[in-house]
Amino acid sequence: MRKIFITLVIALFAMSANAQLSPYREFSVFEKNHYWFEAGASYNTISTRHTDYKLGYRGGFGADIPLLYSWVSFLPSILFETKGYTSEMMRDLALCTTDMMSMYVEVPVNFSLNLPIGKKMGVQICAGPFLACGIAGSYTESSDNYLGLYGTRSLEYKAFRNDDEDVNLLKNIDFGVDLGLRFIFFRYAMVKVNSEFGCINISAKEGTPAFRSRSFSASIAIRL
Repeated sequence: MRKIFITLVIALFAMSANAQLSPYREFSVFEKNHYWFEAGASYNTISTRHTDYKLGYRGGFGADIPLLYSWVSFLPSILFETKGYTSEMMRDLALCTTDMMSMYVEVPVNFSLNLPIGKKMGVQICAGPFLACGIAGSYTESSDNYLGLYGTRSLEYKAFRNDDEDVNLLKNIDFGVDLGLRFIFFRYAMVKVNSEFGCINISAKEGTPAFRSRSFSASIAIRL
């Protein structure tokens, strides 16, 4: 009799919990799978030693797959993002400016805590790793001294593949942590705020200070 009573209590508790959770899934913006497309701007750097952040852009698409009665979502995506830096320094009594612009295909794999605000609004708190692959970019040095030495004021190199070992190039692979907030409005509009922190040294030249990417971005997305 006691076993039957315990079994009934457990069953009633499970039914009660499911009744409380099911409406959350049915009457919120997280009730089913969604796909989204985003475009936005970023404020980024790939070197934090005596360099300045620069503006860039990002865009891509991804999926929102709800789990655990939609309390949590799995958020895989593919993005295209630019990262770089600018700097100024005195070299041989002349001002030398450098500009690095690199382009990455990035794959963030996030999980989110979903907080509904009615049927048409919600907030997601996101975190997860990202893996990025550099596909193109340029590194430019400019100085008045270069006019006499090279016949031009600016020297330009490829960011990832170059035969000149004296140029501080970048590794193709970057890996780090992605954190963000997503604000969903009217079910299908979304504003994303993200920050990325690279965890590995992406400088390809030995004996130089480590380069680690940093990015802060804001995007507008359409949720389907």
